[in-house]
Formats: sequence, C-alpha cells, structure tokens
Amino acid sequence: MPETSAEPILAFDTAGPALSIAVCDGPRALAALHLPMQRGHVELLLPAVRQALAAAGVRLADLGALATTVGPGSFTGLRTGLSAAQGLAFGAGLPLVGIDRFTALAANLPNPAAKPIIAAFDSKARNPAAARAQTAAGPKVSGPGRWSAAAGSPTGT
Repeated sequence: MPETSAEPILAFDTAGPALSIAVCDGPRALAALHLPMQRGHVELLLPAVRQALAAAGVRLADLGALATTVGPGSFTGLRTGLSAAQGLAFGAGLPLVGIDRFTALAANLPNPAAKPIIAAFDSKARNPAAARAQTAAGPKVSGPGRWSAAAGSPTGT
C-alpha cells in the first residue's frame, strides 16, 4: 500500500448517468474512474472497483471505510450501488457511509462561494430534485427538494 496519512476510502456513485469511483486518501485521489453510461452500472461496478483499487495500489483490507451515494437518482442505480457497498463493507468488516449527491457536489465547490448555487439532478420522476448550496462557512446544503418551475425555486419534499 502507498504511503498515506490515514486509511484510504473507496467511494462510488451509481445514481446518475455515469459510474464514478474514487480511492481517496483525505482530499487526495489515489485513483479515480468516471465512466459515462445510462445503463449497465451493475455489470461494470465490481470490475471497476477492482480496477480502481489496483490503480491506487490498495487492497480492500487496507481501506478505512466505504462510501456511496444515496440519491437522488436512478432507483436501479441506487439499488446497485447500495447493494454492492453493503456487501463489500460487510465482507471486509468496514464502516459504510452514505452521502447524498448534493452534499458530494457541494464539497467540491470553491470556498467561499460568492453566491449560492442551485444544483438539480434528474430523479427519474416528474420533477428534478434540486438543492441550494452555499460554502461561505463550509458546504451547507438546503434541501433536497423538488424543483417547481412555477415557483422558480426548490421546494421542500
């Protein structure tokens, strides 16, 4: 395993129109994969996890935790990611952390943000899911809610 400051984390997102996987040591990505795809997450997830771990030079047993997104997004994609994460975490005896996609997105915003940012994801429902993020004092996410075109802003669910 490469020299790290703490135990690395394996994180992945299967809820959107891509399969994204990263092995991170704090804020530093040891390896990352981003595969745009509308369908097929279930077939590629575990081979891609294996590839990311190998690229990072990390074994599953070396990890400190696993993390996966918990939505909003594709119901099938969420089930795929959550099932794989739960199985990997249970099998390796690792803690599992769920994070919503809005918080994951807000964590990558410049700090401090000059203005609030509204993010929307296709929830595969009638209206997209939306949230407001402001980072002046660190990432803060309001929502999520359902976007209301009539109201012109996110509304609570």
